[in-house]
Amino acid sequence: MDVLDLLTDRNGSIALFNSKIVQLVPQISTPSNVSSGINAFRSIHNEARHARDKRTYYHPEVRRLLRTLSGGLDSVNYTVDTRQLLTVNGIPVVFFNIRLQCNMNPEICDSL
Repeated sequence: MDVLDLLTDRNGSIALFNSKIVQLVPQISTPSNVSSGINAFRSIHNEARHARDKRTYYHPEVRRLLRTLSGGLDSVNYTVDTRQLLTVNGIPVVFFNIRLQCNMNPEICDSL
């Protein structure tokens, strides 16, 4: 599974994406080249500013969906249609036109 598969999860919210990342990548550490100490990760990701990432869902069906790993990470296929090389303020940038193909099971959405 590569990074593009993780970023193309189109069927849910940020919480769904975050719960899948936590399940797939259990160890997250502070980068070694940051010299601001042990609290560097907390200062970059302010919990008060990004409160939406800590949202709790009390509806059992929604909570079940948050832990379902068949929600797009394993069913999204992609093909790169075109690549465009542009220059923005003197910096070369590559834009990819990507076609997503997903074979999602529609019964996941029926329970909401």
